[in-house]
Amino acid sequence: MPKARKGRALSTATKAPESQINSLSAEFDELLARMQRPGARKAMNKAFRASPADLGKAAVAAARKRS
Repeated sequence: MPKARKGRALSTATKAPESQINSLSAEFDELLARMQRPGARKAMNKAFRASPADLGKAAVAAARKRS
């Protein structure tokens, strides 16, 4: 394979992972922004203090929303 073709093939092959990294980076940035909103700490503390019954109720409610 000529050197020019090898270079093009390599750049095409490396763009896909770069695109995936950029997408994951944007998703992480959105998640971090949501976690820093007012009330997020309170909500997380509430979740960690929840009883198994409370967690079960929340799981059922979330599953029903998806149906």
